[in-house]
Amino acid sequence: MLGRRLIFASSFFAAMALAFIMVFVFWRIPATEPWPDDYALIFTYTIDDSGSDFDQNISGAPAYIDEINYSPINVTKVWLGMDGDYLYMRLDYASTIPDDPLWIAATGNVQEQTVGVQGTSLALDVDSNPDTGAEFSGIEIFFSVNHEYGSRSEAYAKYDLSALVVVKHLDGEVGDGGMGDNYVIVRYDTSQLGEYFPRGDTVMLEFWSEAESDLYHHFDFEEIDAVQWTIPQ
Repeated sequence: MLGRRLIFASSFFAAMALAFIMVFVFWRIPATEPWPDDYALIFTYTIDDSGSDFDQNISGAPAYIDEINYSPINVTKVWLGMDGDYLYMRLDYASTIPDDPLWIAATGNVQEQTVGVQGTSLALDVDSNPDTGAEFSGIEIFFSVNHEYGSRSEAYAKYDLSALVVVKHLDGEVGDGGMGDNYVIVRYDTSQLGEYFPRGDTVMLEFWSEAESDLYHHFDFEEIDAVQWTIPQ
């Protein structure tokens, strides 16, 4: 599973990186429904990932001997829940998401550079077939949160990934947290996703979190082991 995830992340996101960067805007999409007052009533599933599980063996990463361990992308806890048609997701990080591009001093094997973008994605294998989905990675849909430091935050989903040329897009909403905080809360209206978000089914769920600098598309990369999740009805 890890091999497929790394192949997908490196090939697909390298191809779409420029497009993502060009559309990043610091925004809150006008909400069609009010946001809840108490998220504790919504978040019914959590994943604890308090350890550091970074991976340098991925395309577009620096060939450093020293690990980077860039803490703003280190996901420590994931919260998921449904309220009506909305999928709510909270991501907690080991440190604050920078407000502005972050200068990295040269030290050891690490060159001087500036980190300007980070993102985290939740990917689903909804048909229990590792040989379908994006580039035969098993992934049919992923939900993402991205931040271009000092500029834009964005939540979105990409689905129908069997043909990368005609990937379908769904805008999400950023509700709380983000740059300047060590967490972010987002939501997605899943009513149009159909078979790509099968309510009541148990699916394979996995995460990756990454940062990009002016030198490397994958300045640092964290992968989180796949788990099973039953999507609430």
